[in-house]
Amino acid sequence: MLENSKEDKPLINFSLLNKRFSKLLIEERPKLDDYINRDKGIVFKKEPVKANDKILFLLNKVLNVLENDYVITVIYGRFFKIISQFQVSEEYNKSVNIFIDLGGDLVKSYFYALYRKEKKKELEKKGVLEYQEYKLSNWRSENKEIISLFTPTTKADLGAKVIGWLKYLDLIRFKVVTISKTEKQSLIIPTDRVIGLLDEETKIKPLPRRLPMIVKPKLWKRIIYAEGTKEILGGCHYFCYKLVIFLKK
Repeated sequence: MLENSKEDKPLINFSLLNKRFSKLLIEERPKLDDYINRDKGIVFKKEPVKANDKILFLLNKVLNVLENDYVITVIYGRFFKIISQFQVSEEYNKSVNIFIDLGGDLVKSYFYALYRKEKKKELEKKGVLEYQEYKLSNWRSENKEIISLFTPTTKADLGAKVIGWLKYLDLIRFKVVTISKTEKQSLIIPTDRVIGLLDEETKIKPLPRRLPMIVKPKLWKRIIYAEGTKEILGGCHYFCYKLVIFLKK
């Protein structure tokens, strides 16, 4: 279970969900692990030309930098939001929005992980002062070629690829609704087996696509050691407050 991890990884607080729903998520987690390991294990000798292969190529890059537990937490966090929006109105779960949000979240995390690796190199080469002065904006300006690979369309395609894993696990399904004679819309909704596991006490409260800040955030605590810098973030962060928790010890 993710909450038992002692490493610097995001956690899911399953105790806030009912036992049957928690059991389902825990049972499906190894299958998500398999999907991640399958796609990160593909070896590319060069960048593919075909669109579908190129998406898998870029997803492979992201997955080989981010840890599996982190990716699964992001996926489950998005899944919680799909459920919370569905409980208000299924129309809130437009497929394209979910693809863009999920793909964008993974790419941002990928960029930040690359930045942290480069920042560690700055510490080893130049010392603590230069390490502290090396910002994410510095990394972005030095790596425009990497950033240019991940266009808005690419991020949406990555999100669609990952959401497909939840579909394979029978946790979500796609629903096409007719808006007008000339327009249809694709929605993502929980499957019947998921809906059947939710009860009134553990239903996830409705959440907007972008969560407003309603309280002052907890401050970062930074401790400088001889061998480097360790950052500690207090409080809760990400999609569902109290459900998805980041602990950095």
